[in-house]
Amino acid sequence: MFLHGDEDARAERLKLVDELNEKRLIVGSAGVAVPLVPVLMTESWMLADRKALESVVGKELLTDYPYTRPAAVEGRVAMRRSKEKLTPKQVWTNLMGDDANEILHDRSELLAQRTDLRVLAQLPSYREWCDGVERALRTLGFL
Repeated sequence: MFLHGDEDARAERLKLVDELNEKRLIVGSAGVAVPLVPVLMTESWMLADRKALESVVGKELLTDYPYTRPAAVEGRVAMRRSKEKLTPKQVWTNLMGDDANEILHDRSELLAQRTDLRVLAQLPSYREWCDGVERALRTLGFL
């Protein structure tokens, strides 16, 4: 069972994972809980692979792309002509403009298909999630 929460819900999600895993010890046949808690928010993973993003939304929308390396998406960053540090969701909105939510809704599946997992592997929160998935699969006897 994957339990998603953004950074502001990290403690709550990890507590729930612990509770579910304790119940698993009692029940025995229950699934394994795996937290999916990116640093800050899920949008950070969508911004990590610039090549994939360019292939989905076009280079013209990414002229102000602020990240110098994939792992940088897990922090707040200032956009060009601004000193304010923005979250990934705010960066997405600044890059995509008024159509940000529509683009996110319409193109997220294509972006997920084109995102290189080797790029995502540069994000500590993604590696943590992969470790959790591997532990769960091992616990359930699939690995």
